[in-house]
Amino acid sequence: ALTSDDVMEYLAHIGINISKGDIDFIVKKSQGNGFLVKSILVETFNGSPVDNELFSKIRSTFMDMLSEKVIIWLEHEVREMLMKLSLVDRFDIELARVMTGISNIGDVIARAEESGNFLLKNGRSYTMRPIMREALYKELQRRYSQEQINGFIRNIALYYEMNGSEARAIEF
Repeated sequence: ALTSDDVMEYLAHIGINISKGDIDFIVKKSQGNGFLVKSILVETFNGSPVDNELFSKIRSTFMDMLSEKVIIWLEHEVREMLMKLSLVDRFDIELARVMTGISNIGDVIARAEESGNFLLKNGRSYTMRPIMREALYKELQRRYSQEQINGFIRNIALYYEMNGSEARAIEF
């Protein structure tokens, strides 16, 4: 992920001057995502103010691009797994198995890791990059009924309850 210093260095290199406050705003809102940072910078060079409206417009365009150009091309089993796992902020192999019903879930997670930088591993647990998680969740909503999604959520709560994490189960 890009930092404010990275963006300032890049802008200095190409001879563009943007306030430190605007750069910090861009990096914070984009979570350092290079595509989002570059898109926002292009718009600001074209006269758009650096504000929430610009960020929302670019984020929406990026989400559409992820759905149309990235998610759709994922292997079916990987895409289904990632969409269902977008319901949680973090997961381990057991939760992934319960949520998806995939018996060889370790292999599918490995294929997801090979497919791109969707997952971040920390010890035995995984998280998704926030923008990717949001795009996958939107795709989940497009492909499944609310009743089906509620069933996935019940499985998550049941998993946490059965594993002694009632506080986490209540979140769902």
